[in-house]
Amino acid sequence: MVRVASIASMAATPRRSPTASAVGTVAATLPRALRRGDAVAVVSPCGPVLDHDLLADGIAVVRSWGLDVVEVGHVRAATGHVAGSDAQRTAALNAAIADPAVRAVWVTRGGYGLTRILDRVDWATLAADPRILVGFSDVTALFVAAWRRIGLVGVHGHFVGRLAIQPVAARERLRALLFGEVPAEPLTGVPLPGVPARVVRAPLVGGNLTVLAALAGTPDRVDAAGCVLLLEEVGEAPYRVDRLLTQLRHSDAFAGVVGVAVGAPVRCEPPVDRPSATFAAVLADRLGDLDVPVVTDLPIGHMPEQRAVLHGGAVTLDGAAGRLACHDRLAVAHVPAERLDRSAVRRRGSGTV
Repeated sequence: MVRVASIASMAATPRRSPTASAVGTVAATLPRALRRGDAVAVVSPCGPVLDHDLLADGIAVVRSWGLDVVEVGHVRAATGHVAGSDAQRTAALNAAIADPAVRAVWVTRGGYGLTRILDRVDWATLAADPRILVGFSDVTALFVAAWRRIGLVGVHGHFVGRLAIQPVAARERLRALLFGEVPAEPLTGVPLPGVPARVVRAPLVGGNLTVLAALAGTPDRVDAAGCVLLLEEVGEAPYRVDRLLTQLRHSDAFAGVVGVAVGAPVRCEPPVDRPSATFAAVLADRLGDLDVPVVTDLPIGHMPEQRAVLHGGAVTLDGAAGRLACHDRLAVAHVPAERLDRSAVRRRGSGTV
Protein backbone atom coordinates (compact mmCIF):
# COMPACT_ATOMS: atom_id res chain seq x y z
CA MET A 1 0.00 0.00 0.00
CA VAL A 2 1.03 3.64 -0.39
CA ARG A 3 0.12 6.31 2.13
CA VAL A 4 -0.53 9.78 0.73
CA ALA A 5 0.36 12.58 3.15
CA SER A 6 -2.33 14.87 4.48
CA ILE A 7 -2.47 18.60 3.93
CA ALA A 8 -1.81 19.22 7.62
CA SER A 9 1.63 17.64 7.67
CA MET A 10 4.07 15.93 5.36
CA ALA A 11 5.23 13.81 8.28
CA ALA A 12 3.48 10.71 9.57
CA THR A 13 0.03 11.60 10.86
CA PRO A 14 -2.15 9.83 13.41
CA ARG A 15 -5.25 8.05 12.23
CA ARG A 16 -8.55 9.78 12.80
CA SER A 17 -11.02 8.36 15.30
CA PRO A 18 -14.49 7.44 13.97
CA THR A 19 -16.04 10.49 15.57
CA ALA A 20 -13.43 13.11 14.70
CA SER A 21 -14.08 15.56 11.88
CA ALA A 22 -10.89 17.59 11.50
CA VAL A 23 -9.56 18.03 7.97
CA GLY A 24 -6.21 16.57 7.06
CA THR A 25 -5.65 14.44 10.15
CA VAL A 26 -5.45 11.09 8.35
CA ALA A 27 -3.35 9.85 5.45
CA ALA A 28 -5.19 8.27 2.52
CA THR A 29 -4.33 4.60 2.07
CA LEU A 30 -4.10 3.25 -1.47
CA PRO A 31 -4.41 -0.57 -1.46
CA ARG A 32 -2.14 -2.60 -3.70
CA ALA A 33 -3.43 -3.02 -7.24
CA LEU A 34 -4.46 -6.46 -8.41
CA ARG A 35 -2.12 -8.81 -10.23
CA ARG A 36 -2.93 -11.90 -12.26
CA GLY A 37 -3.40 -14.79 -9.88
CA ASP A 38 -4.69 -12.67 -6.99
CA ALA A 39 -7.71 -13.87 -5.03
CA VAL A 40 -10.91 -11.80 -5.14
CA ALA A 41 -13.62 -12.41 -2.54
CA VAL A 42 -17.24 -12.11 -3.68
CA VAL A 43 -19.58 -11.19 -0.83
CA SER A 44 -23.22 -10.17 -0.34
CA PRO A 45 -23.42 -7.72 2.59
CA CYS A 46 -26.40 -5.83 1.12
CA GLY A 47 -29.50 -7.08 -0.69
CA PRO A 48 -30.05 -10.60 -2.06
CA VAL A 49 -28.73 -11.61 -5.48
CA LEU A 50 -31.61 -11.23 -7.94
CA ASP A 51 -30.18 -13.07 -10.96
CA HIS A 52 -27.88 -16.00 -10.22
CA ASP A 53 -27.02 -16.52 -13.87
CA LEU A 54 -25.83 -12.92 -14.18
CA LEU A 55 -23.73 -13.36 -11.06
CA ALA A 56 -22.11 -16.45 -12.57
CA ASP A 57 -21.45 -14.52 -15.78
CA GLY A 58 -19.87 -11.66 -13.83
CA ILE A 59 -17.63 -14.05 -11.93
CA ALA A 60 -16.58 -15.52 -15.28
CA VAL A 61 -15.56 -12.05 -16.48
CA VAL A 62 -13.43 -11.51 -13.38
CA ARG A 63 -11.80 -14.92 -13.86
CA SER A 64 -11.07 -14.04 -17.48
CA TRP A 65 -8.84 -11.26 -16.12
CA GLY A 66 -6.61 -13.90 -14.55
CA LEU A 67 -8.05 -13.57 -11.03
CA ASP A 68 -9.05 -16.30 -8.60
CA VAL A 69 -12.64 -15.72 -7.45
CA VAL A 70 -13.75 -17.07 -4.08
CA GLU A 71 -17.35 -16.83 -2.88
CA VAL A 72 -17.33 -16.10 0.85
CA GLY A 73 -20.25 -16.90 3.12
CA HIS A 74 -23.88 -17.12 2.11
CA VAL A 75 -23.51 -15.22 -1.16
CA ARG A 76 -26.90 -16.35 -2.50
CA ALA A 77 -28.85 -16.18 0.77
CA ALA A 78 -32.01 -14.13 1.23
CA THR A 79 -33.57 -13.06 4.51
CA GLY A 80 -36.33 -10.67 3.59
CA HIS A 81 -34.75 -7.71 1.83
CA VAL A 82 -31.16 -8.51 2.87
CA ALA A 83 -28.80 -11.32 1.86
CA GLY A 84 -28.88 -13.33 5.08
CA SER A 85 -28.90 -12.32 8.72
CA ASP A 86 -26.73 -9.50 10.02
CA ALA A 87 -24.52 -12.09 11.69
CA GLN A 88 -24.08 -14.05 8.44
CA ARG A 89 -23.30 -10.98 6.35
CA THR A 90 -20.89 -9.58 8.94
CA ALA A 91 -19.09 -12.91 9.26
CA ALA A 92 -18.65 -13.19 5.49
CA LEU A 93 -17.37 -9.63 5.09
CA ASN A 94 -14.94 -9.98 7.98
CA ALA A 95 -13.76 -13.38 6.75
CA ALA A 96 -12.91 -11.82 3.40
CA ILE A 97 -11.12 -8.95 5.13
CA ALA A 98 -9.17 -11.34 7.36
CA ASP A 99 -7.96 -13.69 4.60
CA PRO A 100 -4.40 -12.59 3.72
CA ALA A 101 -4.72 -14.13 0.25
CA VAL A 102 -7.70 -11.93 -0.66
CA ARG A 103 -6.64 -8.67 -2.33
CA ALA A 104 -10.09 -7.36 -3.28
CA VAL A 105 -13.57 -7.65 -1.77
CA TRP A 106 -16.22 -7.32 -4.47
CA VAL A 107 -19.92 -6.92 -3.61
CA THR A 108 -22.55 -8.82 -5.62
CA ARG A 109 -25.30 -6.17 -5.59
CA GLY A 110 -26.62 -3.18 -3.67
CA GLY A 111 -30.10 -2.65 -2.31
CA TYR A 112 -29.83 -2.23 1.45
CA GLY A 113 -28.01 -3.74 4.39
CA LEU A 114 -24.54 -2.33 4.95
CA THR A 115 -25.57 0.42 7.37
CA ARG A 116 -26.87 -2.34 9.69
CA ILE A 117 -23.40 -3.86 10.13
CA LEU A 118 -20.89 -0.99 9.83
CA ASP A 119 -20.19 -1.10 13.57
CA ARG A 120 -19.27 -4.80 13.28
CA VAL A 121 -16.72 -4.51 10.48
CA ASP A 122 -13.19 -5.56 11.45
CA TRP A 123 -11.66 -2.15 10.80
CA ALA A 124 -8.43 -2.95 12.63
CA THR A 125 -7.62 -5.85 10.31
CA LEU A 126 -8.57 -3.85 7.23
CA ALA A 127 -6.32 -0.99 8.35
CA ALA A 128 -3.41 -3.34 9.04
CA ASP A 129 -3.70 -5.09 5.66
CA PRO A 130 -5.71 -2.88 3.26
CA ARG A 131 -7.37 -4.48 0.28
CA ILE A 132 -9.61 -3.13 -2.47
CA LEU A 133 -13.34 -2.67 -1.80
CA VAL A 134 -15.47 -2.70 -4.98
CA GLY A 135 -19.08 -1.65 -5.49
CA PHE A 136 -21.37 1.39 -5.33
CA SER A 137 -24.92 2.37 -4.29
CA ASP A 138 -25.43 0.79 -0.83
CA VAL A 139 -21.65 0.18 -0.70
CA THR A 140 -21.42 3.96 -0.28
CA ALA A 141 -21.83 3.23 3.44
CA LEU A 142 -18.75 1.00 3.45
CA PHE A 143 -16.69 3.48 1.40
CA VAL A 144 -17.61 6.46 3.58
CA ALA A 145 -16.98 4.57 6.82
CA ALA A 146 -13.65 3.21 5.55
CA TRP A 147 -12.58 6.71 4.48
CA ARG A 148 -13.59 8.28 7.77
CA ARG A 149 -12.18 5.56 10.03
CA ILE A 150 -8.96 4.48 8.27
CA GLY A 151 -8.56 6.68 5.18
CA LEU A 152 -9.03 3.72 2.81
CA VAL A 153 -9.43 4.40 -0.91
CA GLY A 154 -11.92 2.11 -2.71
CA VAL A 155 -13.16 1.44 -6.23
CA HIS A 156 -16.59 2.92 -6.95
CA GLY A 157 -17.79 0.73 -9.82
CA HIS A 158 -20.23 -1.92 -10.99
CA PHE A 159 -21.24 -4.91 -8.89
CA VAL A 160 -19.90 -8.27 -9.94
CA GLY A 161 -23.52 -9.45 -10.22
CA ARG A 162 -24.12 -7.18 -13.22
CA LEU A 163 -20.60 -6.87 -14.59
CA ALA A 164 -21.18 -9.14 -17.59
CA ILE A 165 -23.90 -6.93 -19.11
CA GLN A 166 -22.00 -3.65 -18.85
CA PRO A 167 -20.57 -1.99 -21.98
CA VAL A 168 -17.09 -3.13 -22.89
CA ALA A 169 -15.63 0.34 -22.30
CA ALA A 170 -17.09 0.45 -18.78
CA ARG A 171 -15.72 -2.99 -17.91
CA GLU A 172 -12.30 -2.12 -19.31
CA ARG A 173 -12.05 1.08 -17.27
CA LEU A 174 -12.94 -0.86 -14.14
CA ARG A 175 -10.39 -3.59 -14.94
CA ALA A 176 -7.72 -0.96 -15.61
CA LEU A 177 -8.37 0.77 -12.28
CA LEU A 178 -8.20 -2.52 -10.39
CA PHE A 179 -4.88 -3.39 -12.03
CA GLY A 180 -3.30 -0.07 -11.11
CA GLU A 181 -3.77 2.06 -14.20
CA VAL A 182 -4.83 5.71 -14.26
CA PRO A 183 -7.86 6.33 -16.53
CA ALA A 184 -6.68 8.27 -19.57
CA GLU A 185 -9.96 9.97 -20.43
CA PRO A 186 -11.71 12.47 -18.14
CA LEU A 187 -15.42 12.04 -17.54
CA THR A 188 -17.66 14.63 -19.16
CA GLY A 189 -20.72 16.18 -17.57
CA VAL A 190 -22.54 19.52 -17.53
CA PRO A 191 -21.49 22.56 -15.47
CA LEU A 192 -24.23 23.74 -13.13
CA PRO A 193 -25.18 27.28 -14.26
CA GLY A 194 -24.58 30.15 -11.88
CA VAL A 195 -21.86 28.55 -9.74
CA PRO A 196 -18.11 29.33 -9.80
CA ALA A 197 -16.42 27.96 -12.91
CA ARG A 198 -13.27 27.08 -11.02
CA VAL A 199 -10.91 24.14 -11.36
CA VAL A 200 -10.24 22.26 -8.12
CA ARG A 201 -8.14 19.24 -7.22
CA ALA A 202 -9.01 17.14 -4.17
CA PRO A 203 -10.08 13.63 -3.10
CA LEU A 204 -13.44 12.41 -4.41
CA VAL A 205 -15.71 11.06 -1.65
CA GLY A 206 -19.41 10.35 -1.28
CA GLY A 207 -21.71 8.24 -3.43
CA ASN A 208 -25.39 7.45 -3.28
CA LEU A 209 -27.42 10.38 -1.97
CA THR A 210 -29.95 8.28 -0.04
CA VAL A 211 -27.20 6.39 1.78
CA LEU A 212 -25.30 9.59 2.59
CA ALA A 213 -28.45 11.08 4.09
CA ALA A 214 -29.02 7.89 6.11
CA LEU A 215 -25.50 8.20 7.56
CA ALA A 216 -26.06 11.80 8.68
CA GLY A 217 -25.82 12.10 12.45
CA THR A 218 -24.00 8.76 12.83
CA PRO A 219 -20.33 8.07 13.65
CA ASP A 220 -19.86 7.12 9.98
CA ARG A 221 -21.35 10.25 8.42
CA VAL A 222 -19.58 11.47 5.30
CA ASP A 223 -16.41 13.48 5.89
CA ALA A 224 -16.13 15.66 2.78
CA ALA A 225 -14.27 18.69 4.13
CA GLY A 226 -11.47 19.51 1.71
CA CYS A 227 -12.93 17.09 -0.84
CA VAL A 228 -15.06 16.96 -3.97
CA LEU A 229 -18.38 15.47 -2.84
CA LEU A 230 -19.81 12.80 -5.16
CA LEU A 231 -23.60 12.44 -5.37
CA GLU A 232 -25.65 9.99 -7.44
CA GLU A 233 -29.24 8.79 -7.21
CA VAL A 234 -31.75 6.37 -8.69
CA GLY A 235 -35.54 6.14 -8.47
CA GLU A 236 -36.18 9.26 -6.40
CA ALA A 237 -38.61 12.01 -7.41
CA PRO A 238 -37.21 15.56 -7.37
CA TYR A 239 -38.98 16.50 -4.13
CA ARG A 240 -37.33 13.51 -2.43
CA VAL A 241 -33.95 14.58 -3.81
CA ASP A 242 -34.67 18.01 -2.33
CA ARG A 243 -35.40 16.39 1.04
CA LEU A 244 -32.17 14.35 0.95
CA LEU A 245 -30.01 17.32 -0.02
CA THR A 246 -31.65 19.43 2.67
CA GLN A 247 -30.90 16.73 5.24
CA LEU A 248 -27.22 16.82 4.21
CA ARG A 249 -27.17 20.61 4.38
CA HIS A 250 -28.70 20.65 7.87
CA SER A 251 -26.17 18.05 9.05
CA ASP A 252 -23.22 20.12 7.70
CA ALA A 253 -22.21 17.48 5.15
CA PHE A 254 -21.30 20.26 2.70
CA ALA A 255 -19.11 22.13 5.19
CA GLY A 256 -15.68 22.65 3.66
CA VAL A 257 -16.33 20.89 0.36
CA VAL A 258 -14.34 22.31 -2.56
CA GLY A 259 -16.61 21.00 -5.32
CA VAL A 260 -19.57 18.73 -6.09
CA ALA A 261 -19.67 16.01 -8.77
CA VAL A 262 -23.16 14.70 -9.57
CA GLY A 263 -23.83 11.50 -11.48
CA ALA A 264 -26.53 11.46 -14.14
CA PRO A 265 -29.85 10.72 -12.40
CA VAL A 266 -31.69 7.50 -13.26
CA ARG A 267 -35.50 7.40 -13.01
CA CYS A 268 -35.62 10.71 -11.13
CA GLU A 269 -38.14 12.40 -13.40
CA PRO A 270 -40.88 14.69 -12.02
CA PRO A 271 -44.28 13.06 -11.43
CA VAL A 272 -46.81 13.67 -14.21
CA ASP A 273 -49.85 14.08 -11.95
CA ARG A 274 -48.72 17.04 -9.80
CA PRO A 275 -46.57 20.18 -9.97
CA SER A 276 -42.89 19.50 -9.51
CA ALA A 277 -39.44 20.95 -10.03
CA THR A 278 -36.99 19.01 -12.17
CA PHE A 279 -33.93 17.19 -10.82
CA ALA A 280 -31.72 19.90 -12.35
CA ALA A 281 -33.78 22.68 -10.75
CA VAL A 282 -33.46 21.03 -7.33
CA LEU A 283 -29.68 20.84 -7.74
CA ALA A 284 -29.52 24.51 -8.67
CA ASP A 285 -31.65 25.47 -5.67
CA ARG A 286 -29.89 23.29 -3.07
CA LEU A 287 -26.28 23.50 -4.36
CA GLY A 288 -26.16 26.86 -6.11
CA ASP A 289 -25.19 28.88 -3.05
CA LEU A 290 -22.24 26.73 -1.94
CA ASP A 291 -19.76 28.91 -3.87
CA VAL A 292 -17.98 25.86 -5.30
CA PRO A 293 -17.89 24.35 -8.81
CA VAL A 294 -20.65 21.81 -9.47
CA VAL A 295 -20.63 19.43 -12.45
CA THR A 296 -23.74 17.34 -13.13
CA ASP A 297 -24.75 14.47 -15.44
CA LEU A 298 -21.45 12.61 -15.04
CA PRO A 299 -21.43 8.90 -16.03
CA ILE A 300 -21.18 7.75 -12.41
CA GLY A 301 -23.97 5.87 -10.67
CA HIS A 302 -26.78 3.57 -11.74
CA MET A 303 -26.62 4.03 -15.51
CA PRO A 304 -25.29 1.04 -17.53
CA GLU A 305 -22.45 3.13 -18.93
CA GLN A 306 -21.17 3.99 -15.43
CA ARG A 307 -17.43 4.66 -15.35
CA ALA A 308 -15.44 3.53 -12.32
CA VAL A 309 -13.58 6.02 -10.12
CA LEU A 310 -11.51 5.79 -6.95
CA HIS A 311 -13.46 6.77 -3.85
CA GLY A 312 -10.93 8.85 -1.93
CA GLY A 313 -8.64 9.19 -4.94
CA ALA A 314 -7.42 12.56 -6.18
CA VAL A 315 -9.46 14.15 -8.98
CA THR A 316 -9.60 17.45 -10.84
CA LEU A 317 -13.09 18.92 -11.19
CA ASP A 318 -13.30 21.51 -13.97
CA GLY A 319 -16.33 23.67 -13.27
CA ALA A 320 -16.05 25.49 -16.60
CA ALA A 321 -15.55 22.56 -18.96
CA GLY A 322 -17.73 20.16 -16.97
CA ARG A 323 -15.05 17.49 -16.65
CA LEU A 324 -13.81 15.18 -13.92
CA ALA A 325 -10.30 13.74 -14.30
CA CYS A 326 -8.82 11.04 -12.04
CA HIS A 327 -5.16 11.18 -11.01
CA ASP A 328 -4.52 8.47 -8.44
CA ARG A 329 -4.01 4.79 -9.10
CA LEU A 330 -3.94 1.82 -6.81
CA ALA A 331 -0.46 1.09 -5.49
CA VAL A 332 1.80 -1.17 -7.55
CA ALA A 333 3.65 -2.27 -4.40
CA HIS A 334 3.98 -1.28 -0.78
CA VAL A 335 6.20 1.76 -0.34
CA PRO A 336 7.20 2.64 3.25
CA ALA A 337 6.18 6.18 4.17
CA GLU A 338 9.76 7.28 4.77
CA ARG A 339 10.66 6.34 1.18
CA LEU A 340 7.90 8.30 -0.54
CA ASP A 341 9.06 10.93 -3.03
CA ARG A 342 7.71 14.00 -1.22
CA SER A 343 7.75 16.05 -4.42
CA ALA A 344 5.15 13.69 -5.87
CA VAL A 345 2.92 13.39 -2.84
CA ARG A 346 -0.65 14.52 -3.43
CA ARG A 347 -2.03 16.56 -0.59
CA ARG A 348 -5.52 15.99 0.66
CA GLY A 349 -7.89 18.87 -0.08
CA SER A 350 -5.56 21.01 -2.19
CA GLY A 351 -8.49 23.07 -3.41
CA THR A 352 -8.16 25.47 -6.34
CA VAL A 353 -5.43 24.75 -8.86
